Amino acid sequence: MKRCQRRRLIKRRGIGLSMIAMTLALTGLMWILWTLLSRGFAVFAWDSFATTHPRLAVRRWSAQRQRRQQEFSWLSRGWR
Repeated sequence: MKRCQRRRLIKRRGIGLSMIAMTLALTGLMWILWTLLSRGFAVFAWDSFATTHPRLAVRRWSAQRQRRQQEFSWLSRGWR
């Protein structure tokens, strides 16, 4: 096998492997995008991006939920 042919073969293998890696990465990204669009943005806890510890995000979320329930508790009692 000549040197030029060997280089072409190695180049093609490298490009093929990089295409496989790119396809796998894009498949993962498309899966994330599909999940985001199909389930909606409400699935993601946006507080987790702003806090340093996940438990803090849960505490904030539950505190916000309790505040909302207190604010709108008059709806469950009805109009007076």
